[in-house]
Amino acid sequence: MKPGPLTGAGSAIAEETMTDKARRAWGAELPEWVEELARLAQDKGLKGAAARIGYSTSVVSNVINNRYPGDMSRVEQMVRGALMGAQVLCPALGDLRRDQCLRWQR
Repeated sequence: MKPGPLTGAGSAIAEETMTDKARRAWGAELPEWVEELARLAQDKGLKGAAARIGYSTSVVSNVINNRYPGDMSRVEQMVRGALMGAQVLCPALGDLRRDQCLRWQR
């Protein structure tokens, strides 16, 4: 007699979260701001996270997966401003969140 599929096979396999992906990609060097971005992407989806920090979904995905070839420090500043409350003294506008100042500079 040929065995059939196991009942419930695959149901115990949990889908990898964005935070899991970030931890796997970055290892012990996972920056807190990337973890914060991954949490937002888990909660709001890549599209929601991208809209919040002013970048595309592909940038968010590449940052989480530690494959972004662009200016990672700029993305970091946008995340720190938009998600973590980092503020700066913007020369023309006074105290602003870091992400808002960067948008005004652009």
